[in-house]
Amino acid sequence: MKKTIPICFLLIIVYINLSAQHVLYENENKLESKNIVIKNNYFKVTPVINYSFNDRSKIEIVLNGVLKDKKRELIENKREWLFLISDWEQFLKHYKDEGFIVDRKPTYVGLIEKSKAVEVWVDGKKSHTKEFNNGFSDFQTESNPIRISVEYIPGSEITLKFNFVHITASHNKIKINGPPQPESWKIRLPSLTQTKSVDCDKLISHYITDFKDITNDRDLTFFEGQLKFQNVDIVKLRGEFKVFKETFRKVEDIRKVIGYNKDIDQCPDSKKQLFLQIDSYLQQRSSLSSFEDKIKNYEKNVCKNYYKKYRSRLNIIKSDKDLDYMQAKINDPKTNVLKLDDEFRSLTKEMRSFQQLKNQISGDPNSAKCSKKKSQLLTLIAKYKIEQEEMEEIESLIKNKMEKLAENKELEFKAYTNKYISELAIKKEEYQLFLSRLLIKESVLNENYLENNSRISALHKYQKNSETSPDLDTLKLVKELLSFSIFENKKSLDTIAMITKHLNDYKNDVDLLMQKCKSQFDQIEKKQGSIKAEPLLIQYEKFMGEIVMKKGEIEYLYDKIKDNYQQLNNFNDHFNPAKQLINQQVVTKYISLFDANLKNLNQLDTDFKKLQNDFEDKRYRKTYYKWVKKSLIKRTINIEEKLNSYSNKQDTLKVQKSLDFEKNAIPVYIEQINKFEQTASGLPPRIEYLYNNIEKSPYQKFPYVYVLLGIVSIVILVFGAKVYITAIRSKKRKQTKKNNQTKSAISKITIKESNENSDEKGKGLDEIVQKHKNEYLEIDLIHEWNDTAVSRVYFKRDCIIKTYRFFEDSLMSTDTDKTAYETGGFLVGRWDNNPDEKGKFDVSLEDFIEPGNDAKFSNYQLNFGVKIGVKLQKVLTNLKQKTGIDYVMTAWFHSHPGLKIFLSDYDLSVQEGFSHDRRSLKMLAIVLDPYTKDWDTGIFTYKADGSEMNNSNDSKRFFSLDSMYKWALNPSVKVSESHFKLNLSEYFSDSVCEMLYFENSIILEIKRLSEDNNNEISPISFKHISGRLITKKYNHFDLILENLIDTTENKEGLESSTIGLFIDLTEGSFNIGEILKKPELQNEKVLVLVIYHRQENRIIVTSRMTDFKFNLPSDKAILLLDEMIDWTRKRK
Repeated sequence: MKKTIPICFLLIIVYINLSAQHVLYENENKLESKNIVIKNNYFKVTPVINYSFNDRSKIEIVLNGVLKDKKRELIENKREWLFLISDWEQFLKHYKDEGFIVDRKPTYVGLIEKSKAVEVWVDGKKSHTKEFNNGFSDFQTESNPIRISVEYIPGSEITLKFNFVHITASHNKIKINGPPQPESWKIRLPSLTQTKSVDCDKLISHYITDFKDITNDRDLTFFEGQLKFQNVDIVKLRGEFKVFKETFRKVEDIRKVIGYNKDIDQCPDSKKQLFLQIDSYLQQRSSLSSFEDKIKNYEKNVCKNYYKKYRSRLNIIKSDKDLDYMQAKINDPKTNVLKLDDEFRSLTKEMRSFQQLKNQISGDPNSAKCSKKKSQLLTLIAKYKIEQEEMEEIESLIKNKMEKLAENKELEFKAYTNKYISELAIKKEEYQLFLSRLLIKESVLNENYLENNSRISALHKYQKNSETSPDLDTLKLVKELLSFSIFENKKSLDTIAMITKHLNDYKNDVDLLMQKCKSQFDQIEKKQGSIKAEPLLIQYEKFMGEIVMKKGEIEYLYDKIKDNYQQLNNFNDHFNPAKQLINQQVVTKYISLFDANLKNLNQLDTDFKKLQNDFEDKRYRKTYYKWVKKSLIKRTINIEEKLNSYSNKQDTLKVQKSLDFEKNAIPVYIEQINKFEQTASGLPPRIEYLYNNIEKSPYQKFPYVYVLLGIVSIVILVFGAKVYITAIRSKKRKQTKKNNQTKSAISKITIKESNENSDEKGKGLDEIVQKHKNEYLEIDLIHEWNDTAVSRVYFKRDCIIKTYRFFEDSLMSTDTDKTAYETGGFLVGRWDNNPDEKGKFDVSLEDFIEPGNDAKFSNYQLNFGVKIGVKLQKVLTNLKQKTGIDYVMTAWFHSHPGLKIFLSDYDLSVQEGFSHDRRSLKMLAIVLDPYTKDWDTGIFTYKADGSEMNNSNDSKRFFSLDSMYKWALNPSVKVSESHFKLNLSEYFSDSVCEMLYFENSIILEIKRLSEDNNNEISPISFKHISGRLITKKYNHFDLILENLIDTTENKEGLESSTIGLFIDLTEGSFNIGEILKKPELQNEKVLVLVIYHRQENRIIVTSRMTDFKFNLPSDKAILLLDEMIDWTRKRK
């Protein structure tokens, strides 16, 4: 009874936990409601999930909300909103563009930016979610659908977390009331129905991936391996072990999830293997407390181990060759200088090792805790270490002895020959001793191989018998035989690996001696050295061939034993199937780890060879300076440090592998370990030799004097060239001035040609393009000319007003019974290359310059005089000083009162003079007829090839200076959210109207019209639409539709306010072609048609094109009247 109560209690807890997770079913799923507190009230939020079994990976969520007070009574909600903000910058930009002031605290903003709007976890693993299109989603009563995608794994637990932001909205202000408030709901994906099959591989793969993500491929063996290394950071290890202990709870949760999933019952074998793996991992819990005791014991002896570790390394590094020994050898006349030089190189390496050891002692994570032991170790290093100055003194003395030896080259050749013959003899003697021991080992290895062959034959027989009549006693005997065979075979492989390592060491040593021999003979004299070294190198190569041959014999024996090893592993899988899956995963893990480390080492070997080649390539160059040498030394040290790092990692992996393989009785041999040892064993001596070679190599002195003289020469040449170019330009300016004065018969004007006008680099219109909507009117000249060198004109607001009023003043000063004289002025601005069309230009018009009192005007000609040229240069200079930007004359503007728009022959000659006979394609000629209704204006340009000017017969239409002036006087109107919007540019590629805004009033007028006139017989009727225009650029507008006006009202009033036409259709079908011929549509001020089709209760919208014909109606540009009416009731 006592045992039953806890079990029942546990079952109740599990049931409650599982029942709290809503299992999704098809169609609508309503989750529990949760409260989001806002001041004294709260939002009650209820997620509703729409789920379909046809697409089980898609989940659609709608959040329903109601506002309640403390008494749980409903409150009418007009201002309070809940937001999910995924992109703060987009959210802020959206509301600022809409004219709202956003009131917020920086701390709230920081928290909003850090948190995600919607977060999703699948079985505890975070899943990717898409951002909202406009950066946020908001709701009061019901949100827009939130769609998420997850990988469908039957029975998976899904956690949905929403970070709600409470916002209060008023007329033109929104206020962030606090940081995000998180709320989460848990759901569970349904199992497959019995009619559908389960993909076992996919299901098991999902759970194995989750298992590996939690365990991070770490088990207790990893931590036991870490403790075996004396340089372990025990504090870090304890922290990692604490995290490791927490993984058991997560693994247990996965096991529960798997048990809950009924679909996995269709995969019994996979389920069994999966549970075997998980249960094997969970069994480690029994050993956790004993390992914690090991950590405590390690912490007690940490300083003792710290001192022991570095003291042993110090003993390995230090040698009996100290400062006194070296000085005695130098003073002894019988000393072999070459041998002494080698001993000094060894001593140099020892000193570098002392410095590295000193850095390791200070950087050890336990050094702070063991400060006394650290001081003792550093004192010992100081005792053995020779100071840098003393090392340099010894090096200098040895160098002097070497130089004396080098004075007699034959004597030096002889000394080196004796040295390398002696070293070869020593190496051969060592190798012969090794071979004598190797013969015995080879004999034993061959005997073991033959014995294992007979054991394998016996195992084949047992395998056949076990398939027909398995016998427990026989199976036990087989396992013992198999275990012994694997042990013997592995022992043989380890022996061969050791033999191969020794052979590689001999091969690397001989190879290094060959390199040294060739290098040192070449240093004495390149040509003669090669001849002298050749007999020695032949002996070395012959010896190298013997080693390689022996290595080939050993590798052949290795392949045979390895083949036996593979067969034994197959037997092991056959006779021990229960452990096959676990062993396979452990082996795969270590193969990948050792393989990655081997790849790093191979890359390091490649880097080292490249460094060798770089050194040989640079050392004899004239540009081999001190910093080049330092760079090579730095690269060598970096390679050495990486090698030490990879070797330490290899040692760590080997310890962990041994523990894991021993624990699981895994008999697999990992070949990457042997390959690593072979490569790594040869690198340290080669790196050391290269380091010494680089240090000894003499470098070239940098030619500072020659470089300084070169710089001075270049400065003098540049200065001389500048003086010469200035003189040439001055001469050209004088000639140009003289030529312009001779042309006074044409224009009586002298314009000084500036550097700016002759410079073919654009003056930059980026700033204008970015803000032209506010300060500049963009005019696209493609509307006037088919072929034009200037694509766009940016006409500044102030300049339009100034220009317009200048011509208006000229009319005011003229009697009404007379025709005004021609008059005009200059326009200045900037230009740039058109970014879309190569060879074309964009031009700005930013200031208007009126003529001086010496100008002469008549009915058919004008003479600007000389003073306007002086004013032009003054304006350009002032603009340059004020803005730091180069301005130029970009146009000349004159009137043709009552003469229509064209360029006369006289006008063309003036244009020729302004272009300086160079066909300046950017120069505009602008002509105005002030006696036209809209002040028709032509902006004349050169054709794209510069062959001639466009003229009136090339024009498609003219512009209106009057329209430009009206735009300049009226700033852009801001449109708020209180308009029903339709983007016509999405439906018509060519439309003078871009955005259409319906006022609340016009929508309700259309509604009233549809109700009152429902029984009228007239098939078609018209009403004018009044409203406002927002000029985006010339002939491109946004329209605000305000009211319907009866066509019977005052026509003058209609023409001034009309911007569109409303057409009321009562018939089922209509001919749009016939409607467009109606006289009411001939008024060019009608820019948009709003056609109401009564029978279908829908509205069709179309607009004029830039040629002022109407677009044919689009199936997409259609509005439902009911939707528009609903909008008037739902506005914020």
